[in-house]
Amino acid sequence: MNKFIRISFIILVCFFMSGIIAKFTYSDMIDRQDYESRNINELIVEFESRKTVKNGTKIKFKIYNNSKFTYLLTKARIKFENNLFKDNLEYNKNNTNLYIEMDNNSKLNSNLILNGILPNKDGYLEFIIPKGLSLNKKYFALDSTKMEYEGNFTEEVPIFTFLKIPVEQSKGIWSIKALN
Repeated sequence: MNKFIRISFIILVCFFMSGIIAKFTYSDMIDRQDYESRNINELIVEFESRKTVKNGTKIKFKIYNNSKFTYLLTKARIKFENNLFKDNLEYNKNNTNLYIEMDNNSKLNSNLILNGILPNKDGYLEFIIPKGLSLNKKYFALDSTKMEYEGNFTEEVPIFTFLKIPVEQSKGIWSIKALN
């Protein structure tokens, strides 16, 4: 009987010790929803400038990374909606919209794709509207122009600095109505 009490006491002590160790180890853990509400991964996009260049018109946007992760841009484009109507003034939904992809030859854009925007820093995104393209109100609804972007918030692996692990995927739309 004495041996049974000793073994039971050792098992009970081990059980309480594992409970105390778990309490100290996991005491500062929080729920996922609480974490997401405190650590919002968001981008702030602002229109920066519009300038005429040799190839056309260069439109530049400033993107501010308001998170604690690096933001890698994967895709961006400007969308111009058509403004064509049928004979009875009904909107013609058969016509396609015009999309202009980001300028892949730009050093700023390739930097956003390869290196990303560091936490609490900003980066610039450039588009070039070709010289021969006329964006007038007869064909395009310029007041509904949008810039769509996609990317990932990433974290660097400490040992391999070239390797970035996606933490969260992000999509967004900047509207020209944001200027008003």
